[in-house]
Amino acid sequence: LTNDTKLIEMTRLAVMKNLSSCEPELAAAQISANPELFSTEILENVATELAKHSLPEFLNFLQDLPQLRQDQAMVAAISADVIPFESAQSHLASILTRNDPSSREITIAIEALAQRIGMNDPAAGIGWASSLPEGLPKENAIKSLAQVWSAWDPFSVAAWLNDGPRGNSYDHAVSVFAAEIPDDPDTAAAWISTVSDPNLRETGLAELLGPMARDEPKRAAAIIEKLSIPEVERVKIGKILGID
Repeated sequence: LTNDTKLIEMTRLAVMKNLSSCEPELAAAQISANPELFSTEILENVATELAKHSLPEFLNFLQDLPQLRQDQAMVAAISADVIPFESAQSHLASILTRNDPSSREITIAIEALAQRIGMNDPAAGIGWASSLPEGLPKENAIKSLAQVWSAWDPFSVAAWLNDGPRGNSYDHAVSVFAAEIPDDPDTAAAWISTVSDPNLRETGLAELLGPMARDEPKRAAAIIEKLSIPEVERVKIGKILGID
């Protein structure tokens, strides 16, 4: 028998992936019997496959797990878009109170949820995103929502941004929105100029106007000149773009 723990874990992962794809209930039972034996990757795979197969079975499976493992399994299922929005919203709000909101797994789940609701009911998405705690969860949700929504209804996004409150979430949403309208650099630059964070504002303008500064430096300079930003910042951006 091998003592190579990495090889053992790779084998366990391969076996459980295969089992979960054809017999997700059996794979879940194996984890329920000894939840700490299996890695987070295995848990997430099994949880996702079980939720796809039967949501009631998945919810029953969660009851057999410690709280941390329950949260990991639910986040994985939310990320895979197999949990109904209302339920996912409720579970995620609870999970955020117990876990690091900046973790990669939670970030992915928030982005997946925002993209899903942004395609179907952006108004509901705005309400959900606004209810999230300040910081990274809200910023990620609003960025993802703005990205999806901007792709098919930029006029409504512009109205939302114009009427909404200012702050970090607004700044990130504007940056995403501006990136979705590159064919109208004047308008995109004007939106970016409303960002309150000077570093984000400078970065956004440099990224937007960089290609133009190389090909049409006079046009890029003219756009910068029209913006309502501090003169010192106007000069700095010009230097960054090489058109000062």
